[in-house]
Amino acid sequence: MKKIKVVSLGPTSSQHIQKWIGPFEEEIDSTVITLHPGGARFTASEVISLRKYTGTKLDFLLNLFTVWRLLAKQKPDIVHFHFLSSYGLFALIPGRFSRILSAWGSDVNLSLKKNLIVKSVIKAALARFDCINSPALHIKDKLVSLGANRELIETFQYGVTIPTELVKSSPQMRHPIRFVSTRNWQDLYCIDKLVEGFCRFVENSKVDAVLYLYGGGGASDRERILTILSNYDASVTDKVVVKGYCEYNVLLKDLSTMDIFVSIPTRDGTPLSLLEAMGVGLYPIVSDIDANRECLDDQTATFIEGWEPSQIEVAIARSIERFSLSNSWLEVNKRIISGKYSYDKNTARMKSLYERFS
Repeated sequence: MKKIKVVSLGPTSSQHIQKWIGPFEEEIDSTVITLHPGGARFTASEVISLRKYTGTKLDFLLNLFTVWRLLAKQKPDIVHFHFLSSYGLFALIPGRFSRILSAWGSDVNLSLKKNLIVKSVIKAALARFDCINSPALHIKDKLVSLGANRELIETFQYGVTIPTELVKSSPQMRHPIRFVSTRNWQDLYCIDKLVEGFCRFVENSKVDAVLYLYGGGGASDRERILTILSNYDASVTDKVVVKGYCEYNVLLKDLSTMDIFVSIPTRDGTPLSLLEAMGVGLYPIVSDIDANRECLDDQTATFIEGWEPSQIEVAIARSIERFSLSNSWLEVNKRIISGKYSYDKNTARMKSLYERFS
């Protein structure tokens, strides 16, 4: 039986493409075209790296003819575009193939801020897709506002898979209580506000707790956090442990030793780091934004009332109380992950889209 010929256009450095096609990569005839090489190696795909002329977004325009020529040579059944406002604009290239878009949360949120000229190009590209994959319902609504046809949008993220041995069977709080954040340190993730709120909590409550910070950021991000820590005694700052970046399997294993997960960005798409924490069985403290309300409610998480350190301090204290009130939050969150956000189920769903549009 002839394999479906799929060309994926997107950044391999982010590993989204690897995640989507990983389970069935050897069952399709796969080629990946990218301006951003890197990430995990593919097992059965030809990878073609485009030339970087300027190192800016201008490279997408300068590679337009190259991509057109490659698609004409490849003769794909399907072209799967990843990231609407860059690779997705290649959908305007003519060709007799089905077009699938996987939009990202950050991508769509940024597209809404573009000028009218760029938005008109995005709208024209959206009209070319046979199917649009949105990671969340609130992103679906934003895609429609940009010009997408609501009837063509399939809403699901590739999701997560958690090794059974790392999944908690019951909520058991450690001493000291272990809080953890795995988000990066850019402004939108509010790690500096989290650090200050946590330091105030430790100083005022005398509760024995530790905050573990994974991820990282640039020099200015680190400076913001160091400035906050300089305002507190060592008895407080010793409770903030910077872990930085680590291998994914190590991160999951570390998460299984934690109690409460904190994710308080000002905007988000479908937060995979939060889904991982929910799958392991950590109690969530989250910001009150659409992305978090889509997978959590007031019975299964503590929502901060704002991003002031005093409000984060209150949420931390409240989360400790709620953690032990009932274990229903744990079972509900694990059920959501094994259902709606199951990696096996959602990648199989993407494969079925390939079969439908080939």
